[in-house]
Order: sequence, then structure tokens, then C-alpha cells
Amino acid sequence: GGGSTTSGKKMHIHGGTSIGTGYSGSTVATNGLGVEGSVGIGIANPTVKLQVAGGGAIIGTTGSGSNNRTLTVLGDNTTQISFGSYPYDWSPAIQIQNNDNTKMTWISAGGSGAYSSSNARYLTNGSGLDFYTGSNAFAATITSSATMGIGVSTPASTLHSAGAIRTGIPAGGLGGASASNGALVFNNASNSNTVTLQTSATSSSYTLNLPTGQGGANAVLVNDGSGNLSWGTHYHPWENMGTNVQQVCAGGSAATDYEWGVTYNNSSPILRVTCNGWNSGQRVCTYPPYPTGDSEPFTWGGACWIWGTASTWDDACPIAAHSYYGQDANGRYNMTGGNGCSNLPTVYRRRL
Repeated sequence: GGGSTTSGKKMHIHGGTSIGTGYSGSTVATNGLGVEGSVGIGIANPTVKLQVAGGGAIIGTTGSGSNNRTLTVLGDNTTQISFGSYPYDWSPAIQIQNNDNTKMTWISAGGSGAYSSSNARYLTNGSGLDFYTGSNAFAATITSSATMGIGVSTPASTLHSAGAIRTGIPAGGLGGASASNGALVFNNASNSNTVTLQTSATSSSYTLNLPTGQGGANAVLVNDGSGNLSWGTHYHPWENMGTNVQQVCAGGSAATDYEWGVTYNNSSPILRVTCNGWNSGQRVCTYPPYPTGDSEPFTWGGACWIWGTASTWDDACPIAAHSYYGQDANGRYNMTGGNGCSNLPTVYRRRL
């Protein structure tokens, strides 16, 4: 016993002491111990200042099972790396805090006992959480107000991405979204093909409100002009195509994708027309026939326009010659006189 004759221990030093030739004559704290070299516990040749082998170390405890059990490493400017029990009662956790203790991070594996239902937790206090790549480039952030930015340091919504987003949900789901071109991508059932909904260049923002039900067979969405969509019938409006009647027989999409109509001598109604070849040329006639004449008994008939034929009727007409057609006493239809080259109709079409 150093300084004591009644210690009852293998070694008992009363007061402070020091170990090491360099510490000779040094003042040691009351009841303290100063060691110049390395300390090994369970190891004869420690390679660091304090090395423990063959068992654990408990530093800073007020008793077995205490939730005050901690291990703290202080930096030169009081930066701390601590091992403790926050945020759950006696659950191992690691705390890292800044120099002035205004910001800290805790990593906990979760609680036990009364807190066994608690999940593992990564907690920040005093700041949000930023993520950087290996090249120290900003990648993402979670703010203290619970918003997340991917490639955006100040997210404007709960989830804010600077680029395209692709989900990993099962086949047939949402394939992704693009912030650069305003598109939503939907996968088919096997994820082999996609359908993309994309906005066009707009002069202002607008909202489309979907109807409450799914609608009936062959129904289409109709906009009331205020963005309120409802289910309506399938139809396309008539388009005014000018006075060149020859386009009715132009072929291709004009003949197969549209129905055609005309007005003449009046503004309405639009009379449907058909095109067929006649006398080596083309003939457009109104159909079905309608009552003609100004007196009774009336006959059924209509109007035709011809061009490129072997007849002399249309020789002087740059576009087409007008002719009436009517039903004779035998029920047959014949073209009769007309108004020559000047009575061209206004031509309309609408998509089928």
C-alpha cells in the first residue's frame, strides 16, 4: 500500500500518483493517476494509449443496467462522439455533435423492453440531413420540416426531384415521372411497353377535374371550358374547308378518315355529299335526296358538281360545274341543268 498500511488490496495508493520517468515530479490531480506511456488491460504490449483485450469497457456509469452508461470521445474543440442510450431507454446509440453543441445526430438500433416496438432511428437535432456522393457532390436532402429533395437543396414540396423519377412498383404500374418535360409514364402489364402522358407548351397553368364515374360505353371526355370534364357522346365538329369541292375526291385520308358536306344557296343545314367517278371524270353529289321544286307535286333530288369529264358542261370551269339532279316519273335520277361554274358550295368535313 502506497501511503496506506491498511488497504487490504494487492495495491493501494493513497492520493495521486504518476507512472513514467517523464512524469517524475509532476503534479497529479488529487487521487488521480498520470501515465506517460500506453496502458494495456488484458494485453502486455499495448500499441495505443489505451488498449483493452479480452473483454469490454464501461466508462461513465452509475450502476449496472443504468441508462447513463456512455463512452465519450472529445475533440480539441469539444466536438463529441458519444455512445449512450438516447433516444430510447437503455438502447445503444451513437451521438455525433458539433463544437458548440447546437447540432447533433443520433443513430439508434431501437428500443427493448417497454420500447421493443420502436424501430431503429436516425435522428438529427438542429438541422436537416444532406447526402453527398463520393466526389463530395450534393445528391439529396431531408429538411427539418420533413420535405425531401433529390438534386434539390431546398425542396418546394414533400418530394421534389430535379430530374426524372422512376418507381420500382410491380408490372403495370407507374413507370416514372419527368420534371424536365412534365411527363408521366405508365407500364403495361408485362413492363414491355409504356404509355406516356406529357404536357405541351402552355401559356398558363390550368387544372382538369375528372368526372366522378367511369362513364358508359363509347363515351368521351368533354371539357366545359373551365376544366371540368364530364362524359359525353363521341362526335367531331364540322370544319370549314373553303369552296374547292375537288378535295372531297382527293383520296387517302380525305376519303377514309372524314365525312364531307356542303352548303350552297344558304348557310345551313350542312348537306352530306359523296364522290364517285362519272363520264371519265369526278362527280360529287348531295345525299340522301331531298324534296326539290317550288310547287307540288315535288320531286326528290339534289345538287352535283362535276369536273374532268368527257362532257362539255365543265369545260369552262376551273374547279367544277354545278348541276341539279332529280327523279323522273319512272323513279330514276338524272342530272339536269344547273348554274354553271359560279355556284360553288362551301365545303365542310368532320373526322369519323
